[in-house]
Amino acid sequence: GIDVFFGPPLGTGANNHRILSTTALGGSGNNINYPSPAVSCDGNRIAFGTKAQLSLADTDADWDLYVYGLNVGIAELLRGPSNQSLRPLEVAISASGYFIAVETQERVDPSDSDNFRDVILAPYSEERSLGELTLISQRNGVKGNQNSVDMSVSDTGAVVFRSSATNLVDPGQASGNDILLNSAAEPEEPRRPFDPAVILLILNGNDQDGM
Repeated sequence: GIDVFFGPPLGTGANNHRILSTTALGGSGNNINYPSPAVSCDGNRIAFGTKAQLSLADTDADWDLYVYGLNVGIAELLRGPSNQSLRPLEVAISASGYFIAVETQERVDPSDSDNFRDVILAPYSEERSLGELTLISQRNGVKGNQNSVDMSVSDTGAVVFRSSATNLVDPGQASGNDILLNSAAEPEEPRRPFDPAVILLILNGNDQDGM
């Protein structure tokens, strides 16, 4: 099976690793496969998805989002409104650990009525809970008409992602395999909500030298 481990920082001379995929009672995480984990810059927060029931509040076999805090020593179950499982396919976390982005097919937005992969974003509070979920792979309230995947998130809430959608930028700009960036807050206000209605085309998939 596969577990999630945290290794000591390079240059410290330490060689011990900590297993993070354990239950609230310290037991095994059932050796269930995990999407690639993501770690904050200071190493204090590690986000990952799993079907393992690592929390006493996790009573089903759905894929769930967890964040392990080294300062609290446990994996926290994070769900959407009405205890909705986010079923993460991939996860990303900002350098400070304040923003978490998730690739999912779960319908977390009223505009979502299909099974395409989408990117959602939520702030992760000091109280170890998710804030309001925002659908990133949409434009002016219309979600992407194909998959959006492989995201990365900054401390301003800017999300870079790859998308096959053709309706997230102006007509004629999309190639069906593009790298997109949502608009972000100003750098001096890193925790101000961003405007998700603006999507910028960073790299067109027809640029063979760039892909």
